Amino acid sequence: MMNRIKSRPTLKQIAKFCGVSHTTVSMVVNRNPRISSVTTEKVMAAIKKFNYYPNLAARDLVMSRTNTIGIFGTMFDSPYYNEIIRGIEMECRHFNVDLKIYNCNGTLEDFNDIYDRILGERRIDAIIALSVPMEDAVLERFQKEELPLIILQPVAIEGPNHLLEKIPILQAEDRKGTYKAVTCLISLGHKKIGFVNGPEDLKICQDRLTGYREGLRDNNIPFLEDFVAYSHFRPDAFTMEAGFQLANGLLDKFPDLTAICCVSDTMAIGAIKAVRRKGRSVPEDVSIIGFDDTYVARLADPALTTLHQPLLEMGKSSVTIAYSILNKKPVEYLHRGFDVELIIRESTGKPRKK
Repeated sequence: MMNRIKSRPTLKQIAKFCGVSHTTVSMVVNRNPRISSVTTEKVMAAIKKFNYYPNLAARDLVMSRTNTIGIFGTMFDSPYYNEIIRGIEMECRHFNVDLKIYNCNGTLEDFNDIYDRILGERRIDAIIALSVPMEDAVLERFQKEELPLIILQPVAIEGPNHLLEKIPILQAEDRKGTYKAVTCLISLGHKKIGFVNGPEDLKICQDRLTGYREGLRDNNIPFLEDFVAYSHFRPDAFTMEAGFQLANGLLDKFPDLTAICCVSDTMAIGAIKAVRRKGRSVPEDVSIIGFDDTYVARLADPALTTLHQPLLEMGKSSVTIAYSILNKKPVEYLHRGFDVELIIRESTGKPRKK
């Protein structure tokens, strides 16, 4: 057995060092379940020790693969997407695959241009669509081109059931999350609760509005459409400025609101600013709840009560599914809803007694 490897190691050298065949090392690198855990640990320890990197280019040339997964979306600079992309990148590194990012400006023309590039160039083996609209014609196109598609946190999706049933779709339990927020506020004594929402045509906004309505209904509080404000800011509808403008408008019209639910943390921070601009305080005069539990929620003043989405886990899961499909392994689930947890911090409290 060789004791050391001086130059850049080869697969055969790793095999000789471990006392196994080069086929066994190859199977460990490709995570073949037929290899025992003892052998796998031994080989992986040697790979780490000698900083061995498999020749992916040669392997993928034989397999007609690029060893690359793509991610397609918009507004990647927001805290919400940062955490999801971090999970995607971590899992790509775990599976030893590369990541290619397609960033869209949000226009229909740019969406179509990106679709043409993805399907025409075929520089990736699978694509993760992150919060982008997917019409039935687009779904059919991906199916026809046989490029695996994973939809993560869909914002607007259409398509016949026979297509959607076959496409992995991962999303947070948005409706249940907002329901928890409204129920919490009502339990504190709030009855006049505003709702700062995104665009009406986005699925996540529709689901979160449904949760808001159901929370009011189940507590015998009437739903008032005027208490809901919709954002149509472009290119990003969920910014702090959008939250400020919408909350400011609600408080102008309904100064007796004692709480506001927002569909993003950044919008909620804007709402806090709007309350203060009115000479009022959070949570003494108006309680504020956000959604997402990104890092800005903890940095806010006061610290933001919000709904925690497992964004890192959602990103990782999308890559795991893509890897399973590409390697013809069983997919644990096609459609999955991730639980949303209410995190209580300083921006909510009982309404001020009058």
